[in-house]
Amino acid sequence: MPLRIVRDFSDPNHTRRVEYVPDPADRPNIRPRGNIYRDDDGRLRDRRHELGAVKFVVGLDLGQAADFTALAVLGKSEDGLAVRHLDRVRGRPYTDVVRSVASLMTSAPLAGQSLLVVDGTGVGRAVLDLLRSADLRPIAVTIHGGARVTGSRRAPRVPKADLVNGLLLAFQSGTVKIARDLPHAATLAAELADMRRKVSVAGHASYGVWREGAHDDLVLALAIAVWQAERRPMTSAADPARDIGQSC
Repeated sequence: MPLRIVRDFSDPNHTRRVEYVPDPADRPNIRPRGNIYRDDDGRLRDRRHELGAVKFVVGLDLGQAADFTALAVLGKSEDGLAVRHLDRVRGRPYTDVVRSVASLMTSAPLAGQSLLVVDGTGVGRAVLDLLRSADLRPIAVTIHGGARVTGSRRAPRVPKADLVNGLLLAFQSGTVKIARDLPHAATLAAELADMRRKVSVAGHASYGVWREGAHDDLVLALAIAVWQAERRPMTSAADPARDIGQSC
C-alpha cells in the first residue's frame, strides 16, 4: 500500500502529514446488493443470469396431517408456461416428503435446472430446515391478507389476492397450459372451478374463505409456482407438454 504526503493548506503553517493510499488490488471483492452491478472491469452485470439456468419451477404445498401435500412442476414453453407434472399425497411424514422431493429435483430433467418454491405460511421452521438440509434451497412464500409484496427474495410475503388473481389471469389468457391426460389434471380443474366460483360470488371478500372446505392444495402449489415463474428468468425446456413421470 503506497504512501502519500498531504499538505494542509487550511493550516497557516501548511503542515504536512503522511497518509496511506489504498491499493485497488487490496480492496475486498464485495458486490453491492441488487441484481444489477458493475464488475471489476466496470461492466454492467445482471446477478439473475449468474444463478444458473432455470427451466423448471416446482411449487410445493405442504399440508397438515389430515391434508394433502401437493406438488406442481412448471416448464417454460414457446408461448408461455406448461404444467409438466402434478402430484398429491396424504398421511406421509414430512421427512418422507422431503426425501421424495429431493429425489425428484435431483433426477433428470429437473436436476441442476429447477427452482423450489414452498408455501411456508403454516408449516413451521422445522420443515423448511428439512428442505434446506437436503440442499434444496427453497424459496419460502408466506401468504398474507395485505396488499403489498414484502420480505426478501428467499422469503417473500405475498398477498393472497396476488396469487389468486395471478393464477386465474394466467389461465384466462392462455399463459399456462395443462394437458388433459396429465395425472391429477381433473382434480386441479375441479379446484380451479371452485376457486373461480368463490371469487365471482363475493369478489375481494372471497379471498378470506379461499382454502376452506374442499381441498385446494394443487391450486396453491400451482399458484405459487406461477407467481415465482413470472418473476424469474427461465429458459425453455424440451418437450414441455410431456409429464416428467415421477411422483413426490
